[in-house]
Amino acid sequence: MNQTADLTEKTLSREEKYQGSFLSLHVDQVQLPNGRTSFREVVEHVDGVAILALDDRNNVLTVTQYRYVIGKTLLEIPAGKLEPGEDPVAGALRELKEETGAKVRGIELNLLQRCAAHLASETDIEESYMAGKVAVENAVNGINGRMIGFERGIQNGKYACRTKLVPLVEVANVEKKIPREWINEEGNGVNHQFIEYALPLIQGEPELPKQDSLPRFVKLKKVLAK
Repeated sequence: MNQTADLTEKTLSREEKYQGSFLSLHVDQVQLPNGRTSFREVVEHVDGVAILALDDRNNVLTVTQYRYVIGKTLLEIPAGKLEPGEDPVAGALRELKEETGAKVRGIELNLLQRCAAHLASETDIEESYMAGKVAVENAVNGINGRMIGFERGIQNGKYACRTKLVPLVEVANVEKKIPREWINEEGNGVNHQFIEYALPLIQGEPELPKQDSLPRFVKLKKVLAK
């Protein structure tokens, strides 16, 4: 049986040649697998990010940038350097907003997005009250260490939901992602299975009080608990 040859090159020395604001150059002397030595010229660039963004009409958002090296103005997608420790997604959205002025936000299918009260459906509100009621009843009865969960089903041909108690050890630090079979073959959207799952959850338009076209929230008075 043939074994894969070890092609690793060992660094013998390094000479720093240039250090700039976002890139550096160093020359390394290396030992080759055959025992000989050679040199490697290495350019290191700070982490960067680019984003291909589409508007609601599927138009690609682009910017024009003058590139000194080639002496031309190019049409490009938004891109730039990441700040130290910056999340790539956050950095991409920041660059997009800075360079195009577009209002942006990051959405991942495995994260809860519809958390704000003014985006709630009637289903959201009904199930929130149901969960809160059950939580209080169990707390009064001395039951703790449990999380209120939802169990969906079908009743008389329609979506139905009931609560259940789930031990915290089963849900703490557990991430529940969208099943792969709910994603289309191209990997850039969802299919009918996801739509069938999500559609009952967004039914009903609640009547919410608004002021100047914005949701009007109740301001609670702070009371010191004794």
